[in-house]
Amino acid sequence: MDAVVQHPRLAGVRSIELVCRPDLVAFYRRWGFTDKVGRSGLMRRTTDPRLTSESG
Repeated sequence: MDAVVQHPRLAGVRSIELVCRPDLVAFYRRWGFTDKVGRSGLMRRTTDPRLTSESG
């Protein structure tokens, strides 16, 4: 993750979006990521039931 956030080609990028499991939020905070992004939420449309939390 250090290599990503410090890469010279990303120096002008205003924000980087990250999708992660709730238990990893604290881990990614080390690099300045926050889960305080308003009321945004991830949605997915898929034909693969393994890709939804409802699949268990």
